[in-house]
Amino acid sequence: MPIPSKRSSVISKSVSRAFALLELFRREQRPLTASAIESALGIPQPSALVLARELFELGYLSLDPATREYAPTARVAELGAWLGSSDLPRQRLRRIADEVARLTGETTTVCTASGRFLEVDHVAPGTLSGSILMRTGRAAPLARSGSGRAVLATFPDDEARRFIDEAVGEERKLTLEPAEVLRDVRAARRTGALVTTDLMIDGIGAIAFPLPVTGAGGHFAIVVAGPSPRILQRRAEILRDCPPVITRRLAGRAAGRAPA
Repeated sequence: MPIPSKRSSVISKSVSRAFALLELFRREQRPLTASAIESALGIPQPSALVLARELFELGYLSLDPATREYAPTARVAELGAWLGSSDLPRQRLRRIADEVARLTGETTTVCTASGRFLEVDHVAPGTLSGSILMRTGRAAPLARSGSGRAVLATFPDDEARRFIDEAVGEERKLTLEPAEVLRDVRAARRTGALVTTDLMIDGIGAIAFPLPVTGAGGHFAIVVAGPSPRILQRRAEILRDCPPVITRRLAGRAAGRAPA
């Protein structure tokens, strides 16, 4: 996946490329040559080679002299090892998604904002036949999907409008009606949920629950997604059963109690 060309001026090119490379290894789950890195990230081969060599010198990549292939070292895994045993807000939200997925049988995600884009932070796979497959990482502009509009509902109107205007201005190929997007954002904020079908991908429906900023520790939504006909058929059930789970878990966090 080529690195997006438009970036915040605050983020240096080398930092962006380093994390893009680590995300590439997460997706591929195999050693890669500098040529393969160049092709996947869409950067010049000399840059790919320098990037891989520097991470090798820092101890985050290993190099097989025979195949000239690079691979992440245990040092990369150790960077986040402490997260598994911690009780950070995102860990709690991931547990909520896991519980909702068990309850509904549908693929459930924790979604947040990454600039003007939707970021899928966690995926709890569905167990029902035909459950959709998703992966973590950056997705479409926030304004483009029901999940993103639910996340936008956690922002004040002026900030939500800014994200919407940026999406309309920079993603010319997207046919977005700002007024329609803002209506969805306000509806999600008012009712606590947003139901959409076939909005970004034909045949896919989603019920997104924007989370209170204080309780969630940031701008997040829990999203239940699956085939559109099934989501519509189960709409009342999902809207009835999921909010109590979310509220109970967040209330436990606010009270400083460990999750049950």
